[in-house]
Amino acid sequence: MQSAKKAAWLDRWRGERVCIAANGPSLRREDIDHAKSAGCKVIAVNNAWQIADPDILYACDGKWWDVHGGVPGFDGEKWTRDKQAARQWGLEYVPSADLPGICTDNSVIHRGSNGGYQAINLAVLLGARKIVLLGYDMGVAKDGARHWFGDHPKGLNNPESRDFARWRANFATMVPDLAKIGVDLVNCSRETQLECFPKSELDAVSWITA
Repeated sequence: MQSAKKAAWLDRWRGERVCIAANGPSLRREDIDHAKSAGCKVIAVNNAWQIADPDILYACDGKWWDVHGGVPGFDGEKWTRDKQAARQWGLEYVPSADLPGICTDNSVIHRGSNGGYQAINLAVLLGARKIVLLGYDMGVAKDGARHWFGDHPKGLNNPESRDFARWRANFATMVPDLAKIGVDLVNCSRETQLECFPKSELDAVSWITA
């Protein structure tokens, strides 16, 4: 587990382009593949690993790891902020703090009440300087969908509109820190209610199409 050498991974992806795939209803495999073909590293949040073939699978909730049995079908790196889950399932552990914005100077991530937020902070600490977001819908779709795969099974929470609103407010606290450290983050989710970051179609992002 990473807890014994938690700083060894810092800046391991220095200067890399990173795609983070969350689980909004708009997530598409072809968009992830497009980012990968452009040379992006990929972090998948929770169930997004099933269509992302990521470099890292990140899930913050120990219950999620329990329900999915530690995700034996994924052979790549598995990360969490939950120390008990890390011990039980042999995951990489990253400490977390319930603070706004982004931690930029040590091996702690800020929580923001959701895994998509934490995955951004993890990418920054890994050294990413360009980040593209996919599946960050951050709202209930018109047809009532919350995730691209449907609802989480019994034992796991499915977010309501009030949860998404709280998460969107948390993401806004990241903006000054991203600007300060010079990280270029673009939200390329096909549908999104997350307005605090620059938005673009994936094909229009120069460092994806180059």
